[in-house]
Amino acid sequence: MSIREDTKTDIVPDRGSVRLWTVTLIPPLLWGLHLQICYSLHESVCEAQSPLKGYLVSALALVIIVIDAVVAWRLWQSWPPPDAGGAAGWSEEKEPRWRSRARFMAAGAFVAACYFGLVILGQTVPLVMLRPCD
Repeated sequence: MSIREDTKTDIVPDRGSVRLWTVTLIPPLLWGLHLQICYSLHESVCEAQSPLKGYLVSALALVIIVIDAVVAWRLWQSWPPPDAGGAAGWSEEKEPRWRSRARFMAAGAFVAACYFGLVILGQTVPLVMLRPCD
């Protein structure tokens, strides 16, 4: 199956869309990486009887999440608010779909960063509350 000639476009991702996808995908990927690193460090933390490595991994992950949340918030706030006059916002002539989609992605990235930040913080609680070999 081939693409019809009249539907082909020369659209290439611009810096803004790459940034949006980056801030959207960093939180879940960072959560998975944090989980994997904490599991793999468990044996060495138990042998050393010091949870310092786990604290450092969690602190680094939380710093990256906070930076991601700030960038997502700033991207979200950089778009002008939609027109409140109509039920569906601005018409297609006033606000193209890509702008609405970008605003939605930025808001979703901010919410995802907050959520996964809380998940990573929740994963850190056992490190703080339990002894290393428990």
